[in-house]
Amino acid sequence: MATTSTKKARKQISQPIGPRKSDHSSGSTYNIWYNKKVGERVHSREKVKASTRCNISKDSGETKGSLRQWDGTFLCLKFARGCCPFGHECSWIHGLPSDEFDANLEATKDCFGRERHENVREDQSGVGSFSADPQTARTLYVGGISVTPDIQSIVYEHFREWGEIDNVRVLQSKGVAFIRYKKRSSAEFAREAMQNQSLNSGETLNVRWATDNPNPWVQKRKIERSKEQLTNAILEDYDGPLIIPKTRDIWGPHEKRFRKKSDSVDPGEAVGYYPDTDYQYAVSDFQSSLQANDMLSKPGISYSTASDAQPKTLSDLVKWSKDQVLLDKATEQSHLTVKKNANEANKTEPGSLSLVSAYDSSSSDDEH
Repeated sequence: MATTSTKKARKQISQPIGPRKSDHSSGSTYNIWYNKKVGERVHSREKVKASTRCNISKDSGETKGSLRQWDGTFLCLKFARGCCPFGHECSWIHGLPSDEFDANLEATKDCFGRERHENVREDQSGVGSFSADPQTARTLYVGGISVTPDIQSIVYEHFREWGEIDNVRVLQSKGVAFIRYKKRSSAEFAREAMQNQSLNSGETLNVRWATDNPNPWVQKRKIERSKEQLTNAILEDYDGPLIIPKTRDIWGPHEKRFRKKSDSVDPGEAVGYYPDTDYQYAVSDFQSSLQANDMLSKPGISYSTASDAQPKTLSDLVKWSKDQVLLDKATEQSHLTVKKNANEANKTEPGSLSLVSAYDSSSSDDEH
């Protein structure tokens, strides 16, 4: 709902002001959208100073529109221009847009209920664009200002009446000001309220929509800010679990040094500072059984550890692992040597038959 007082809204004028007859009633087609004849490059009509002006403190108040209980009631356009003849009987709202009103305002409509377009007019006039940057949609260009030493304070004093101002930038040498409001609806109301008005020197203002800042760094920051806002909006509405893809990019520089090279290892497995190296010493079940039989048949030979002391630090663990690898290799080499000598001894013994020769002889018997 817009900001209104408990008093009834007064009539701003006694008689309605109808549309003026166009000076171009004859001749070529007149374009009401651009306010000029078809084919004209500039406006032939000179700026005419507004005859009425809205006074918020005196004109705002309750209307039939503000007392309605259904959504969709907008601000009165004639009230913003200071020429509403209906007062309390008006079906629209007589007041400034509130924070709640601005939050519920559709992106495709302005605060007066008019349809916004995808692009603004060539002269930056009109209702406005719904595809414009949010910051640009709240910024007005004000031209035709009389240059005075206190132009900054004069502009601020006249435009703060229509809403909270975010920033005012004045180009004093050109008599131009850029005014950015906190709310889009405030900028829309101010544009209609100050169009063709004057400040303190009797000038006629030209109030239009500001263009986007052409600075490439500003454009880049806007894009990054829009992406961040989109991401935050998606995360606020998303209640499901966040799934982080299991890719190689998630590994940090420290973990990459000790990362496993085996493709059989689950990439989602939790990994500490030092990885599990069991897969480097993995053997088949057949080899394991042979090693177990050798150890049982020759109890004097067994694997041993590099040190009985438990490693306490990472450096101790790395040193222990290296020593253990060397010790395991030496032990395994000794086992192979003993096994080789035993096989040679078995071949020389009469009546001994190896597993392979037994398999070959049985196969030959079956064939015959």
